[in-house]
Amino acid sequence: MQVQRESPLLHQAVACLIVAAPISIGAYWAYSARSPQSTHRKQRQGMSRSMLAALGCTLLLDFFCTDQYQPNMPDMAEDFNVAPVQMGATIQVHLFTSAIFMLLFGPLSDSIGRRPVILGGQALLTVSTLCCGFSETYSWFVVGRIFQGMAAAVTPVILSTIPDCYTDMAERLKHQGALATLMQLGPLAAPATGGFLADAFGWRLPFFILSSLSGLLLVFSFFVVEESAPPSVDVNYAACARRTLVDRSRFWILVACLFIKSFFDGLAGSNGIVLRRDLHQSLRGASVCITLMAFAGTVGSYIPAHLPWSALEALRACMGPLLCSAGFLAFTGLLYSDSLSWFMAATLFAEVAIWTPYVSALCQFTQGIEDIAGSASSLLTALSFLGSSLVSLLVVVLAETGAAGFLLALGATLLLIALSLWLGPLSCTLALPALPALPLTEDNQDNRVSWIEDCNLLEDCRLIEDCKDHNGPGPKTKPASCFEERESSAA
Repeated sequence: MQVQRESPLLHQAVACLIVAAPISIGAYWAYSARSPQSTHRKQRQGMSRSMLAALGCTLLLDFFCTDQYQPNMPDMAEDFNVAPVQMGATIQVHLFTSAIFMLLFGPLSDSIGRRPVILGGQALLTVSTLCCGFSETYSWFVVGRIFQGMAAAVTPVILSTIPDCYTDMAERLKHQGALATLMQLGPLAAPATGGFLADAFGWRLPFFILSSLSGLLLVFSFFVVEESAPPSVDVNYAACARRTLVDRSRFWILVACLFIKSFFDGLAGSNGIVLRRDLHQSLRGASVCITLMAFAGTVGSYIPAHLPWSALEALRACMGPLLCSAGFLAFTGLLYSDSLSWFMAATLFAEVAIWTPYVSALCQFTQGIEDIAGSASSLLTALSFLGSSLVSLLVVVLAETGAAGFLLALGATLLLIALSLWLGPLSCTLALPALPALPLTEDNQDNRVSWIEDCNLLEDCRLIEDCKDHNGPGPKTKPASCFEERESSAA
């Protein structure tokens, strides 16, 4: 079902809708900021299943919008009269836009609440996906992808609802894994669905269907998504960024997440092209292969929610599979890059192996900074998206050399992920010295706090963060009782 290009009135209506949507959403956010409800929020403990489903489906549809047209990229490039690499670059455009607006949406959600930002993002996804379906030229399609990137910028806001609602780290890991599993259903169904629908009716129909589903999700979320942000938060973004990144462990987790996102986006940007150009698969064959990759990712995302470990223990356990996967990709790229079986085996194993470190790193990142979870999550996601828009572009460029270059680039990305985790939370754990046996006096209290800060171990510093309300803000004013509590728990 191709859109008739000779319908200027319809296209003008869509263009007006694209312009009106951000203005209307901005007005809604301004109203939310002035509304009395936004200044009297209560922190919600736990999350209803319907709210978890709505949040997971928001992530699912965002991934679906990108992954469903991966197998169709060669045909879309021909339709728009552009090179295939330009169609792959639309993913990087989406990432870059998301990264920029994540820096705004995270602090905004700390200020006016999570609910208005999430609903606004869903509304923008509905309109932007419609714009992609009606696009007559490559430029119009890029505009639609830019607005889809703005809609995807609510991702860190959704992720921050987990630390809002759950204080126990095991519960966070469980529900973060549940969100990841719901999110992975998008990439699981999208390539096959988009490929088969495009083969039968043209590539525009999936965008129209997704726009309709996004509108239905917006209505559902309006009734089930509740406010979860804490009643009082620090919205000074510079202070939040400094507090987040001054910790060595968090910094390297951010770097690891940047390379993890680059792996996903590099794979998404080129796997359809590599499968059809280098491995000689048909449109339907490429769709099935990409669906199998997404299924492997769904299996991988299911694992963290059922591990009997903390996030830090899960990070330690996943290093072996991560390194094996990097070696497998490099081996396949060097010796068997022209074999579909080896190509699929290497990428499927990588999709399974990468999810445990990803989910565990996300959980570990907000440990001890729950009061600024929105700003911290936006910083993590924005910088990882921004970095990925550059790193994954290198993967896309290397994929132009063939399947071998594509696989070697993916293997190198996994090695960089493992190195970042080793330099961050894992090395901090191994290098942790013994707590100095000093008497609890006013003279040496600051030194003991400095020692704990220098360890850069979030789990070890948790008790100090928990004591922050005992004697005002800032870790250097904590009373001796905090250290006594820490020593008794360590014993």
